[in-house]
Amino acid sequence: MSAQFLKGLLTTKVEKRFGIFEIKKSNFFGKIDWEKLKRMEYRPPFNPKLKDDSDISKFDPEITLYENPWKTEDEDSEIMEINKFKEFDHPNGSPEVITLDSEDIEEEGPKIIVLN
Repeated sequence: MSAQFLKGLLTTKVEKRFGIFEIKKSNFFGKIDWEKLKRMEYRPPFNPKLKDDSDISKFDPEITLYENPWKTEDEDSEIMEINKFKEFDHPNGSPEVITLDSEDIEEEGPKIIVLN
């Protein structure tokens, strides 16, 4: 991965930042069959054996000591505020929240709600 590619991903100005088309055509991701990926036909290079869905034994113990940064005060809430990219320009204003409905994310990907 080149420094130019990383710079394109991390620039704060939306008009200069790489979008999905630049990312897909990059040397790093250029060999991916995006339709095959969408259909989830790629096999993962590593598939760990887990006891159950909550098994975290394959994670570094130092990481699992920290509280979940995505945990909301209201665990049943489908909305969570995001401030990680507040210094970045956004094409349609400033996204403030993202839905966390796992079924929608699996089917359509995460949805960003733009508050103007």
